[in-house]
Amino acid sequence: MASEPGRAWKGSQLCNEIWGSDWVGDPKCIDVNIGQIRKKLRESGCDFYIRAVRGIGYRFDAPASNDSLEE
Repeated sequence: MASEPGRAWKGSQLCNEIWGSDWVGDPKCIDVNIGQIRKKLRESGCDFYIRAVRGIGYRFDAPASNDSLEE
C-alpha cells in the first residue's frame, strides 16, 4: 500500500499481495491486520495514514512532506 499512496485496495487484492493467490482463509482477517498496523502507527506518534474507502477497502495516504514514518 505504501508503494502506491492514494490507491484504493480491495481486501481481496491485499490478501493476494500478502499471502498469494492460492491463499484460503477469511478475507475479514485483513481488517484485523489493518487495525493492528493502525495501532502501531498511532503508538509511534503517527496520524492514521491508512484510510477506509467505503465500498472498496483501504487506501494509504502518504504523510505530509515534513512528517516521517521513520525517525
